[in-house]
Amino acid sequence: MTPTQFQALAPSISNVTAASLRSATRKKLRAEQRDELEAFLLDSPLGRQAKLLICLLSVENKVDSFQSAAPPFQVSEELKTNISNYALAVLLSVKISAYKGNIPHNHILNIISKYRFDLPPRIEHDYASWEKIKTQVSYALTQLRSKIKKIRKVHRECGGSERYWNLIDDRLEFIRKTADSSVSKVTKAFNAILKADRQLYGADEDYEIKDTLPDEFQQRVDDVVSGNVVPE
Repeated sequence: MTPTQFQALAPSISNVTAASLRSATRKKLRAEQRDELEAFLLDSPLGRQAKLLICLLSVENKVDSFQSAAPPFQVSEELKTNISNYALAVLLSVKISAYKGNIPHNHILNIISKYRFDLPPRIEHDYASWEKIKTQVSYALTQLRSKIKKIRKVHRECGGSERYWNLIDDRLEFIRKTADSSVSKVTKAFNAILKADRQLYGADEDYEIKDTLPDEFQQRVDDVVSGNVVPE
């Protein structure tokens, strides 16, 4: 097909304009918007590209204005619940290497970054808002650690002071090295600790630590803690 033949088959600008204006009317565009459409169609290719860029920049400005007018981010009750649940799962994970410090804290932040929950997009880059989440994570871990001080010999040795979790982390590291990270051997070690604890202090309930497979929720947490899942 020659350029002349192709040009003959191409719709004329008047036909395109008429069809576009009919479509604009069906979409209920305002009169001034239809005028803008007609002027756009009659413009040069370079002029149309420039107008498209102007429109995109205008939309970007409006989005930025909307975001700046939004109220400051607050940690929702739903997110607090998720943080508490995942914090407990992290502390109970057989893969965890320390109960205190940045290790459990960072595991929970990685889980939040991966599963998002009700978080706004790119909140990690909003320092003030992300600090609120980090503060909530620290609070949840502190509350949980205060509730699970159940290894009474260690608690007695350190008089309930901050040294408690330092000693717990030291013993956990020793158990992991001795067990060569075997889940079965770690479970047996904790069973031995529980048995010795009961013999010395007694027990209100008869229970044992079983070597069982984690459920789906705990498995997701274990995968993040062990580094098998990279945060998105």
